[in-house]
This record gives sequence, C-alpha cells and structure tokens, in this order.
Amino acid sequence: METLKVSNRDSFTEFVYSGPFEFTSVMELVRAISDHCTTEGCSAALVDLTRSARTLGATERHELGKIMGEVWEPNVPVAVLRPAEVADESRFWQLVTQNRGIRARVFTDRAQAENWLEAVAGR
Repeated sequence: METLKVSNRDSFTEFVYSGPFEFTSVMELVRAISDHCTTEGCSAALVDLTRSARTLGATERHELGKIMGEVWEPNVPVAVLRPAEVADESRFWQLVTQNRGIRARVFTDRAQAENWLEAVAGR
C-alpha cells in the first residue's frame, strides 16, 4: 500500500513516502510532490524515503533525474533522506538532477538535511 504524508514545517515541506520503491512508483511520487509544491508554493522540500532500503538501477536513477529536471521547479531545493546502505547509490541521482539545475542533495541524517534546507531555501 502506498502512502504520502505531507507536513508543513517552518522552512520546508516534508513528504514521507511509504510504498513500493520501483521506477514507476518513484516517478509518480516525484510528479506528485512537484505538483504539490507548485500548487501550494513550497519554499523547499524534504523527502523521506527511509522506509525503503531498495534502490533503483543506474539507468532508472539517470532517467528519474532527467524527469525531475523537466517537472521540478529549480527554485525549490530538495533534500532526500535515504537509508545509509543505499545513500551512495542515490547520489548518482543527485548528480543528474544537479546537472539539470535542481538544488538536490541526498542525506542519511535528518538534522543535516534540515540544516541544508534552511541554509539554501532563501537563495
């Protein structure tokens, strides 16, 4: 079962995803969060994907980064929380999105992610 919990924080909007971690479901998640941020005016987004230790293949991570470059507002920084065991693989996605002008970073520590968002949200 797939769920997306949305919470407004002081300087960012938090999205906590529980569900399948497959290319199609993650692509739909990116579009849903992007649509929410466009509609609701998010200044920054923290996406918590720690409930899944699964990762996408390199080609899928590249494609997801390209799609994000098409649908994501470049002025909305995004911090993605991932389990430590898959964070390094997720950083390839980070590089692809950054190459498309998106301020995106992968973190394993919530406090570091929040601090980064607070630092970049107003730029």
